[in-house]
Amino acid sequence: MLAQDLSVRWFTQPANPRTFQARTTGLLSDGEAQQLSFDLVKHCQSFEISQFSSDPSLFLFEARLGLIQLALDQAGEPVLRLGHLELLIQRSNGSLREFERLLRVSSGQAWLDLLEPLRAGKFALEGLRNVG
Repeated sequence: MLAQDLSVRWFTQPANPRTFQARTTGLLSDGEAQQLSFDLVKHCQSFEISQFSSDPSLFLFEARLGLIQLALDQAGEPVLRLGHLELLIQRSNGSLREFERLLRVSSGQAWLDLLEPLRAGKFALEGLRNVG
């Protein structure tokens, strides 16, 4: 499909040296980015795809949590629609703690927390060697 059109750079994964990370950039349509995320689910433990188009979104996958797609605003922040917030309020049944949990799930915070150490990559560790 579109995999042959992407040039991939491989790095040792600093958070787990027995694994690797790949980084790439490419011009994909919204449908191609979504299909790429579906294809990667079959082969990866975790990944993140940032899609900057007229309808920007973020695809996050972590094997234990599954795949989530978040709509993004112009600043790159997740967008939660008013109807979705109303649904979260109903599901929380008046519990602030449950509402906060549902809000974290809806905003992809659990995925972001797990992917953050993997996001640092090779470059952050190279800079670390120069400290001190």
